Amino acid sequence: MRLKIVLAVCLALSCAVLVVSMRPSATSASSSRVERLRERLHLIDGYLEHYANANYSRYPPIAQVRRGGIPGPAWPANPWTGRPMKPGTAVGDFTYTVAPGRWGCALTARYPGGTISVQSDVPYTRKMQNDHRSGENGELLKFYADLWARRHGGRSPAAGQMAFDAGVGKQSGVAWWPHNPWTHEPMHQGTGWGDFTYGVDANSGIFSIVVHFSRGGHRTFRGPLGKTLASASAGSTHFSH
Repeated sequence: MRLKIVLAVCLALSCAVLVVSMRPSATSASSSRVERLRERLHLIDGYLEHYANANYSRYPPIAQVRRGGIPGPAWPANPWTGRPMKPGTAVGDFTYTVAPGRWGCALTARYPGGTISVQSDVPYTRKMQNDHRSGENGELLKFYADLWARRHGGRSPAAGQMAFDAGVGKQSGVAWWPHNPWTHEPMHQGTGWGDFTYGVDANSGIFSIVVHFSRGGHRTFRGPLGKTLASASAGSTHFSH
């Protein structure tokens, strides 16, 4: 009888060890969910890129990044709850931040013990293309400012006249005012990508048109032609990386 009891205990212990060894560990289960979370975060990021491609490279506002807020055929589920992933700091959910001007964004999702982040930005090749177009637009603005100066005794236009709906833009010979390649609106004075700043030197009367690039640089155009001594002083390009 005692022998049977010992054998039964040994069998029970061996079965318990077998069950424990066959049960998935918490670490492996968590790792599987983390990988699903990573895949689903990249799926949301794909929807953000699709939105940006359809909206002149601008990423969506924060309030729109949720189920039903941005176009997406299948919104991913939280690997821990099974419910749709939503903005928030809970495990399996995400936070979304957007850069100034909505030219970039970041997604961050949380899992027990860590986070996963995905960042998106305007492709560098698109920045190069639009910066090139912005530079060409600056040349046209300089031409219009020179044209205005020739008609006003060589005087540079004042800052308030340097706009599509002001003196320089409304003068005869201006059939088209250049558009900002990022906003697809008429270029105006400002420091945003594709816009320009304008000023006139109080001593020399020389104007400066500074076109701002997306890659951290700018190009400067100076005039009027009668006051700039050489083509080298009429324009310069600068990039800061």
